[in-house]
Amino acid sequence: MVELALVLPVLVFGIVGGIDFGRVYAAYFGAMNAARAGVEAGVMGAAQTDAAIIAQAQDELQRVPALDLANATITVTHTTSGGVSYTNVRVQYTFHTLVAWPYLPTTAQIDRTASYRIYP
Repeated sequence: MVELALVLPVLVFGIVGGIDFGRVYAAYFGAMNAARAGVEAGVMGAAQTDAAIIAQAQDELQRVPALDLANATITVTHTTSGGVSYTNVRVQYTFHTLVAWPYLPTTAQIDRTASYRIYP
């Protein structure tokens, strides 16, 4: 019984920490995929307006389990550099941990941008 009392807190800490790490990893890749999906839709012509591009990115973000769209900000910009036009989609997400870990932040800012060239 003494061994269990000593090992159980470490075991629970490791399991819950692993779950939180997996959740932030999924949110990171979800934000990256959402930025890519939005910019691809805009460049390929599936989304003609900025609102439609944002809707495509939100649709991709909703595929990540337990991700709250209220914590996401999606912006679309169009730039020109050297006579070449680009569409840029930026996804910003504020991740919140399951547990308030001691001495660690309880939120993480995830910021991903995808830029694709617009071919004539």
